[in-house]
Amino acid sequence: MTTRPLVLLLALAAFAGPPSRVVAEDKKSWTGESVIHTKPAKDIKFGDRLDGKQVYFPFSGRLPLTVREDRDGWLRIHDGNHEGWADKDDFILVNDAPAYFHRRVQADPKDAWALQKRADGWDLKGEYDNAIKDYDECIRLDPTNSSAFTCRGISWNNKKDYDRAIKDYDEAIRLDPNSSPAFSNRGAVYSAKKDNDRAIKDYDEAISLDPKFALAFN
Repeated sequence: MTTRPLVLLLALAAFAGPPSRVVAEDKKSWTGESVIHTKPAKDIKFGDRLDGKQVYFPFSGRLPLTVREDRDGWLRIHDGNHEGWADKDDFILVNDAPAYFHRRVQADPKDAWALQKRADGWDLKGEYDNAIKDYDECIRLDPTNSSAFTCRGISWNNKKDYDRAIKDYDEAIRLDPNSSPAFSNRGAVYSAKKDNDRAIKDYDEAISLDPKFALAFN
């Protein structure tokens, strides 16, 4: 996979959108589709032009990610904190994600990150048992992976197994007390259980940790 820096964005004087570039082939637009990033969030170039200046944002990688615009090989998405443009080559459609990450896992069975992304793909496709199986393996490979516990909790929540979901969120928070997604997702489970006081307390903590976490406010 090739990675191209957003160098051309810097040349745009006053255009709040992606640069024009030649696309090798005409691909179907991904506008409105859900996608997953194919490399760690810290390696994703994500930015926009604000007040005539190029600005880059830290990419949260928070799923789900919906494409708001697909233009000239760039995707406009909202990552839960910011809206901006990123290179289309760094993403894959959710429907294609399990097969794509399966190939990566086959190439390196110890690639826990690819395994977790395959699990994310299963979860977003509604195949929660497959997702949980992959998260189980992620946790076996790295029992300190707070994110894997959080994501498995989401799958348990989707199956309406709220007690298991809370148990996973508890462990995610124990491993990473600064994990705003773990607090927010645990709050969602408490809300589903009609335990609104605990839900609000968790949402408050998620917002305190990440004041731009729109979903927690919602």
